This record gives sequence, structure tokens and C-alpha cells, in this order.
Amino acid sequence: MSKLILHLGCGKQRFKDCVNIDCRKTPAVDKVCNILSLPYESGSVDGIIAHHVIEHVPYHYLPTMLGTWCDLLKVGGTIELSFPDADYLCEMFYKRQINLDNLNHLMMGNSVDVLQFPEQTHKAALTYEFVKDILERNGIKNIRRITGKKYTQHGITVSEKNVDTKIHSARMLHFKGVKK
Repeated sequence: MSKLILHLGCGKQRFKDCVNIDCRKTPAVDKVCNILSLPYESGSVDGIIAHHVIEHVPYHYLPTMLGTWCDLLKVGGTIELSFPDADYLCEMFYKRQINLDNLNHLMMGNSVDVLQFPEQTHKAALTYEFVKDILERNGIKNIRRITGKKYTQHGITVSEKNVDTKIHSARMLHFKGVKK
């Protein structure tokens, strides 16, 4: 039996052997729906992948949304997330390693795309500790950072090149947890 792995907010990036989900139709999308209310039963999903998605959701919705995603997972199911690292970006700005334009672009998203696709706007600045706390409260354990330019998730090799465009992985948090 094949595993049910959801690739949420896939945009134009299609992952093989996943249900590729986005709020708008692109050639990569298998299912168009709102990630705040996914049409799956509790305990029915083997894995969730969401790269550069949760920062597009208003901050106050994140605990409920992530809690719902965790509820969808089977015991032993995994959740893999990546998003801009607010702690690191603020530190870089404070040390003058990036300017205000860079900080805004990296934390708030590409303003050019926003005119065409308003959902592209980042609506939350996130830290590892904030997201880890939500996941742990919802039964996710063994949370670890995924580091390096290349890593494997659900048998899919992912590199910085196909996760996001021009941003170094050091500026992003990539992590994985398992539902217990």
C-alpha cells in the first residue's frame, strides 16, 4: 500500500509520490484547497511536507493550523517544514550583514509576486522554538533540524535549488518531527 504524503503549498514544485496541494491551480497541483481546512481524516496521513508555506498564514492561525496538521498524521507519520528563520535574519540585520531591503524581502516575501498573487505575502515571522513548541504540544517528537544543501525526505532528495530560489539554507529553518 502506498503512503499518503501531502506536499502543502506546492506552488509550481511537484514532488513525485505526493499529493501536491496549493490554493491555486498550477501544472504541479493535484488538489486545490485551503491548507487551513484539509479534506483528510484524523490519523490518515503518513507525511506532510510544507516548504515556505506556514509564513504565509497569519500568526494567530498557526497553532490551530499546525495542530490540525498533526492530528491528520498517523502515529509514526512525519512533518517536515521550512520557513525563514526570524532569529537568524534579525541577527544578520543587527550585525549589518544584510540591509533593511534584504530583511524585508527575506522575512516578508517577494513583493513583486504579491501584486499577482496576494497569498504570496508573508504574514508571520517565525522561530524554531515557536514552531517546535506548537508541534510538541500536538504530539510531534524527535524534532530535529535538517542541515546542509541537500537532504532526503520521504525518499525524495531535496536541495536548496528546488526548495527555494536564491536564499542560503542558513537563513532558513528546515526541520522534521515524528508523531508519537
